[in-house]
Amino acid sequence: MTPSIGSMAGRDITGEGVSACMLGVAGLPESPVGKLEFENIKASFLPEAERIPERPVMMDNFNEMTGRSVYAENVKELVLKNVEIIGAADNKPEMIGVESFVSEGVEYK
Repeated sequence: MTPSIGSMAGRDITGEGVSACMLGVAGLPESPVGKLEFENIKASFLPEAERIPERPVMMDNFNEMTGRSVYAENVKELVLKNVEIIGAADNKPEMIGVESFVSEGVEYK
């Protein structure tokens, strides 16, 4: 049986000292993650020299990351509202196989 993830939501979260990835999710091509909704999120990354490359997703052959804001793969719907990302190495989400993306009030600093 193929595993599945329906929906998840996170609200009113502050994260400090982020190293690898603020939000990392990888569904399966044959079973994408349903809806991910994150609202009122503030994440601050460690300085680049202090980051340690890690695999934020438990999946074979998944590359290590550092300073990544959002990585989403095989997701039906990703919603980001009022999200502040401070000090990430990138300036936009990386999305592969994301069917629908809603971005309201997402700010990179």
